[in-house]
Amino acid sequence: MNKKIFITIGILGILIFLSIFLFSLKSQGKVIPFETVSKGKSFGHLNKETINPIYTVLTNKNELESFLNKFGIKSKGIGTFSEDDFKEYILICAYFGAVPTVELKVLDKFTIKKITAKDKFVEILVQLGKYNPIGPEVVSAPYHIVKVKRDYFKEGKYLFVFKDTDGKELNRVEVEIKKTFGKESKNLSQIKNVKVAVWYQTITDYKAFNRTIDDVITHLKETRTDFVFRAFWRWKIIPDIPCPNDPVCSLPTISKRPGVSYQELSDAIKKIKSELPDVIICGGVPFERLNPIERNPITGEILDREKTWAMALDPSKWGINMSKEEFQENRAKVLGYWHPSYPGEPYNWKTATAYYPDITNPEFQELLLSWAKKQIDCGVDAIWVDLLFAQPAIFAKITKDKNHPAVKESFKAASKIIDEIHAYGYSKYGKYIYVGTWPAFLHFGTPDVDFVTAAPVADEVRYGLFENKWNKLANMSKEKRIPVFAFMDEVVGSIKTSQCGMAPFTQEFSIEERREKLKELDKYFLNKGIVFIYPLHGGWIGYDAKVLSFGKFKIYDALAPEFQTYETIKDLAQNKKR
Repeated sequence: MNKKIFITIGILGILIFLSIFLFSLKSQGKVIPFETVSKGKSFGHLNKETINPIYTVLTNKNELESFLNKFGIKSKGIGTFSEDDFKEYILICAYFGAVPTVELKVLDKFTIKKITAKDKFVEILVQLGKYNPIGPEVVSAPYHIVKVKRDYFKEGKYLFVFKDTDGKELNRVEVEIKKTFGKESKNLSQIKNVKVAVWYQTITDYKAFNRTIDDVITHLKETRTDFVFRAFWRWKIIPDIPCPNDPVCSLPTISKRPGVSYQELSDAIKKIKSELPDVIICGGVPFERLNPIERNPITGEILDREKTWAMALDPSKWGINMSKEEFQENRAKVLGYWHPSYPGEPYNWKTATAYYPDITNPEFQELLLSWAKKQIDCGVDAIWVDLLFAQPAIFAKITKDKNHPAVKESFKAASKIIDEIHAYGYSKYGKYIYVGTWPAFLHFGTPDVDFVTAAPVADEVRYGLFENKWNKLANMSKEKRIPVFAFMDEVVGSIKTSQCGMAPFTQEFSIEERREKLKELDKYFLNKGIVFIYPLHGGWIGYDAKVLSFGKFKIYDALAPEFQTYETIKDLAQNKKR
């Protein structure tokens, strides 16, 4: 009897022990693996902020830049951590702060030892080690930065607690882990599967054409559109609400066209998305145009001519033998940014209608991003930045050196714009915003661009496409997995001298020739793996155009009796979906 009791007690003891052991393992949480990104005894400049410890978690490029800015210089390892990297990882940073090495408590083996997670609680164990002093003038500022895969965390808020090996709490940070899009999933995402793209500029100006938003939706439905290119275009200041009700409507550089306000864009997108939730709506902003009076639509700040001129590009900044006025005059002639007495007087920046900005200027970067952010706030899914990499291309041509500092700095600044737009979509909406531009960057590197646009010039539309040009773009698309979209660009300058495809297409061709040209272009680009953007509505056809939409608009429209290409576009688009 006693033997049975002992056996029973023994079994119960083992079960209790196992229960306690398993409970202990469970209570400790799951061990999270990590990899070192950067580690050392000195991270950067010491100042009022960096003399003290910093224990934090970084989830996007903006947070990383803010963290690095505290130190004045960037650590080699962490400074190259890209927006793409943040799609897959988060960074956990342990920085002890400054300690003179004459103190025996100086830390040598400062390191992140272990990371565990349980539910929404994450504990980071930091080892603090000692070493002997090496001199009275030396200061140590040890740090350890590691990366952890996002896959180990579900969406939601987490509490990250840093502790030393004695259990003393060093810091705690609440972090929200948002849905992100890894590089692989991005490349296989919606933008890669676009079959039908249309240029519809804008989705808000329908009243001027005696239409309703329902007509716009009908056009998109009938053409089975996947991607709406330049659905909204920012050239001049855009009011928040329609003029004349917005106070900014009194500014000389305001766009007063009917249907061109941020409120109307937001309303139009909501209505379109209610019936076509999967359509990609792409807005557009120009890098190349800086109005003399500008406005930041995020902050509401109005910038006068003195401030905008300070943002204008000056090649002499890099020691290039060309004055600011000389360069701006050249760009003014190319793009039409002149003054009322043009061409009778020398260039005068005080009367010019616009300037060519400097992409490396921080104030202009903020302004350019504000235009993109405002459209994202209104609901666009993509942003097309016109001529974003033109500045490094111009400098490479002027200096005949693609490694010139002006080229490198301009390329880096332009690439940063793409990263910032991605980061804004992530941080504010948990949404991936596609960013596209022209392929000028290909001479210098590959930024994190999501799609590329290219255009047949006027003579290609007249006489035939340049095979070598389009073969290079098709090969780039396959190699870099970046989709390419082709469109006939709107007219710049006079119809007679314009190199843009819309000039001959709208002014030289008959109705039947236009229809045949659309079929020809569509077939050619389809065979190259390039998506042809059908010109449905919009695109400037020239200040001196003679053939106008509905007899009065210098804006192309496929339904206008002068052009009559809508049915052809509809047939081509529908065939792609069969």
